[in-house]
Amino acid sequence: AALLVTDVMSLTSFFQKSKLDINPLSSSSTTTDNEISKSAKELKSIFIQQQQQDIDRVQVDELMETLEKANVKFEPEECINGPLFCVVYQKGPQPFWEKYDIGGKITKRRSIKGQKYTKIGNSRTFNVVNYAEFIGSMFSIKAFGTFRESKIQEGKEDMAEEEEQEPMNKNFLSNLPPFIFGKDVNNSNNNREEKSCLTECPVDFQGIVNKGRISILGKDIDFSIPEGKGYLRVLYADPEMRIFTSPRDTSDLRWDEKAGLTVIQMRADLVTDDGFDIAED
Repeated sequence: AALLVTDVMSLTSFFQKSKLDINPLSSSSTTTDNEISKSAKELKSIFIQQQQQDIDRVQVDELMETLEKANVKFEPEECINGPLFCVVYQKGPQPFWEKYDIGGKITKRRSIKGQKYTKIGNSRTFNVVNYAEFIGSMFSIKAFGTFRESKIQEGKEDMAEEEEQEPMNKNFLSNLPPFIFGKDVNNSNNNREEKSCLTECPVDFQGIVNKGRISILGKDIDFSIPEGKGYLRVLYADPEMRIFTSPRDTSDLRWDEKAGLTVIQMRADLVTDDGFDIAED
């Protein structure tokens, strides 16, 4: 009997030490969660507080590197899906939407560029709206398409297949006494299901853009676009900020987005005075 008690106590200790707190993101690297949180908070504050000032690019690049090396795990439903995210910082090859921007010379506010992703049902596919202003809101362009998780390696792309998560085997856990976990067994199962939804950085997405819209002085003009492929690698993501890079050139040279372009995007309501957003269509 004493041996049985000892075994139960050992098992209880094991499960209690194994409990995990499930967050929208977590790290799989040696970087601690506190270091990640501190770096992310510091990086966000730079762009929230210094929108109209010159920034220290060395400091920004160092913070970016910390977050990129952390290989955080994030929940796409919370960190990709949602409102417009604005580009607040970029490095690497100059994109076309930056080359032709003259808004700063005419309007009082900085031109807004960014993306809005909307998840389609329970799939891993997102509708995306790319938005770029060239003379503030007086002249802007939207490009519509879809993006989904993919594998992009050595110049080849392989669109990820939709996979259904196999139901978890709850028999063993369900038969154990609840006190072993220090909480309700069903909550433990829910946590494990939540954990299975996390995606680890870096993760690649591939997209197709097939429709465009020009807005001039409030008048919209739709136009078709020969399908072009775009490539995206998520280096870091949380519900307020994300870091993307282009692992490959876009297939359509008119969009002229080269491999190596890396941007920081922040949720628009955090970096615009009026909480700017755009419609899906």
